[in-house]
Amino acid sequence: MPYFTEKDMDQYQGAAQYENPPHIYALADNMYRNMLIDNESQCVIISGESGAGKTVAAKYIMSYISRISGGGPKVQHVKDVILQSNPLLEAFGNSATVRNWNSSRFGKYVQISFGKGGEPIGGKVTNFLLEKSRVVQQNRGDRNFHIFYQLCAGAGKNIRSTLGIGALDYYNYLNHSGVYKAPDTDDAKEFQNTLARQLL
Repeated sequence: MPYFTEKDMDQYQGAAQYENPPHIYALADNMYRNMLIDNESQCVIISGESGAGKTVAAKYIMSYISRISGGGPKVQHVKDVILQSNPLLEAFGNSATVRNWNSSRFGKYVQISFGKGGEPIGGKVTNFLLEKSRVVQQNRGDRNFHIFYQLCAGAGKNIRSTLGIGALDYYNYLNHSGVYKAPDTDDAKEFQNTLARQLL
């Protein structure tokens, strides 16, 4: 994606706010520097209407902080766990809607703890306000949560047999809206990615 490359990260790292155009990396850098210099906790609230890019903005902030915060192998493991928790949460809490193919149907509070040198040493994700009604009913043009489609598309023979998994259109909870595919999404591949992240 243009404007969100490593080169862009380098451009904003440690730069004064007036030196570059407004950018999510400028916000992330400012928060990180304030935390280090003032030794005070920082907070960012990302809000907006559906499809505005709140989830993506949060990912960019976490990716930026992960890149500039340094650290050794243990710190890298913490960074990996924090960054890789997003796709796992999205599988169980996101859905395709008419406005956004990867719409978060829950809120989340991400807390990252840092050591004295500014390296991430831990994190915690608290989710809330899950749209539970989506499990049993979706609007026309919407899908249920991604995990159901991933499971039906990507489960192997053993899992399908053990759980009695059939075709997507067999399930009342998945066939309400008539939408089974999300644009540019390979549910079978995403299921394998979700399984890989259960090791977190």
